[in-house]
Amino acid sequence: MTVEIKDPEAVAAIEREAMATGLSPSEVVQTALKNRSNRTAQTEDPSVDEILAFVRDARLKRINENLSDEQILGYGPDGYCQ
Repeated sequence: MTVEIKDPEAVAAIEREAMATGLSPSEVVQTALKNRSNRTAQTEDPSVDEILAFVRDARLKRINENLSDEQILGYGPDGYCQ
């Protein structure tokens, strides 16, 4: 089967990837489609443990550590939002 790609940006992207990887344009498209298919096949939502592991591994910088809960929420000393 022959596939004609009419979008010049898509053709240019395929050519750039082929040059960078040494693959043929057909192999570039085939690899991209396989990768996309693998990603879309993973329809199961991550578990809480997987999410927590991801967050812990991200080593996020803590912010607002020196603020009270009221200050974080934006409440002033009189109890109203600032």
